[in-house]
Amino acid sequence: MTPIRLRVFSVFAVLLVTRSAVAEGPVFKPIPPGDDKIEPVVQGQPAPFTGQLFDNRTALRWANWLEQAKARLVLDVEAEKKKADIRVETLEKQSLLDKQRYEEMTAVYQARLRELEKPPPFYKNVWFGVSLGVAATVMAVTATAYTIHATRQ
Repeated sequence: MTPIRLRVFSVFAVLLVTRSAVAEGPVFKPIPPGDDKIEPVVQGQPAPFTGQLFDNRTALRWANWLEQAKARLVLDVEAEKKKADIRVETLEKQSLLDKQRYEEMTAVYQARLRELEKPPPFYKNVWFGVSLGVAATVMAVTATAYTIHATRQ
């Protein structure tokens, strides 16, 4: 597709979407409420009321702008709702993953805690080391005494 055709297609797509959004109903509340007053005024005549007068092109431009704003509001609200739904879904998935991670880590830490609460094996006990040191010292002293006694005879 050429760039010009793409632009023309985009404009028509926007117009179609805008028309369908406008057909859904009014989005804005008229403020102040009431019916519009349209008075034809001829140049040079006094205005029938105090206020602002728009020429036809300006009035048409403002009316079109308001229609586009109404359609845009509908589209923007829908887009924000979709974004919010995606954010909620993402946060729910993240929460589920966090819960699973919490359960896994809790299981790992509880297993480690059970291992730490078990008494250490006898050979890792302090008293085993002390006893082994005392026994080794007694054997060394006995062997030395025996060797000295054997060499004197």
